[in-house]
Amino acid sequence: MKKIVGLMVVFSLLLMACSGETSTGSEPVVEDTAVDTTVTGEEMGVDESGTGEEMGGEEMMVDESGTGEEMVAENSDMGEEMGGEEMMDGEMMDDEVVAEDEGMDEEMGMIEWAEWQTLSLKDAETGLPFSLADYEGKTVFVETMATWCSNCRRKLNNVRTAQAALADNEDVVFVALSLETNLSGGDLYRYAVDEGFGWQFAVMNRKMIQLLAAEFGQSVTNAPSTPHFIIRPDGSWTELHTGIDTADEIIAMVEAES
Repeated sequence: MKKIVGLMVVFSLLLMACSGETSTGSEPVVEDTAVDTTVTGEEMGVDESGTGEEMGGEEMMVDESGTGEEMVAENSDMGEEMGGEEMMDGEMMDDEVVAEDEGMDEEMGMIEWAEWQTLSLKDAETGLPFSLADYEGKTVFVETMATWCSNCRRKLNNVRTAQAALADNEDVVFVALSLETNLSGGDLYRYAVDEGFGWQFAVMNRKMIQLLAAEFGQSVTNAPSTPHFIIRPDGSWTELHTGIDTADEIIAMVEAES
């Protein structure tokens, strides 16, 4: 009996010993697992946290802030350049175009011609129509006359001398206008040829005479007073002059108004 009891005690001790070894052997596994898990968790946490901070924290804030501000600044600068200086340049170009257009209008001759300047006349030699406005940019010496007027003949002789002296100047024109409304162009041309007057002659109609009288007064219709005036290159004209001027006086008058 005692032997049996002793064996049971020994067996119990062996069981306890085996149980202790089993518990002790399992602890490293738990500890290793816990350590591994903890380490992995912390490392992952640090990596994820670090990555998160690096990606979404300071670095992302710096990148987004820096890029955003730079893009906004660049866009703003571009906007200022496109809407500021460049647009100002565009406005200046518009102003220059407008100024050029206005200058062109002036250069192209926006002259307010008088009706008597634009009224059609017929050249006594060719029969072709013309008007005094056709001589824009030139100095035009105009004299009203009549074929029967002796004073007119004397005056036209002086005009002939002046015209010959200025013949090389293409910007000076001489025109004689007859007050004889019933005179044909052919007859007037023959008169000019017979007297040696080699410039333009034309017979005025009644309307032309009325328009000249309205502008210069009735003296322009008085042939013996040898009325004459000058149209300047810009289309304006002098007052009416009368009297038999010398050739030198006629030249001086023309040059003064050129």
